[in-house]
Amino acid sequence: MSDPGYGEYLEAYTEVLARGVPALLEDVRGEGQRMRSFAITENLLLSHTDAGESIVHRWFSVLTACIELLGADVTRDIALSTTLSTLLVDSFALASSSERDAPRDLLPAIARELFASRQRPHERTLVRLTELLIATLSDADVEDRCRTLHADHDQFQEYYDEQGELSWSYAARPEFVLGAVVTRRQLRTWLDLIEHHFPTSPALAKETRDRLLREGKEWRRTSRK
Repeated sequence: MSDPGYGEYLEAYTEVLARGVPALLEDVRGEGQRMRSFAITENLLLSHTDAGESIVHRWFSVLTACIELLGADVTRDIALSTTLSTLLVDSFALASSSERDAPRDLLPAIARELFASRQRPHERTLVRLTELLIATLSDADVEDRCRTLHADHDQFQEYYDEQGELSWSYAARPEFVLGAVVTRRQLRTWLDLIEHHFPTSPALAKETRDRLLREGKEWRRTSRK
């Protein structure tokens, strides 16, 4: 509350809580959309820092993560993998705290919308991985998504494309899937999510989970040296 912008932040987020997306898209005070205003953007990453302090902190972190996802062009400096991991961690934590309205049931719909709207192959693969952590899927659907992860990984290891040009989807690192879709800083959080929420059946799911954990943990171990 000692922040000089506190009053402006409070006003902006009160509008968002009251009216949702229309308030974010509304033009305000010559700044363009409220979503692009300093009162909103200043609090995006900051809101996640203390998410574990209380249930209220968790909910505010969920709210700002959704704003980040809505305004991809506003949050260019915030990686999708950062926002998604934040949203998942907060949602699972709220559910574990027996919060009646914990948004776990909304996460699959968010994943579907993201997959439809994102064009970058690494981001689409990350969304597929996310879907396996949050959605209730049949064995056939789980297998299908796991096969897609394996195929995507193989594609990301190709240095050249079919025309012999440098492939723009080439992965930054060779670790299975994770080397293409997360950074070293985010790795621990994603490994924890995979360990606790990735399906273990049918057989291909367990094989995929084990490989993600094995190669991801090796990356963590070797990067410490």
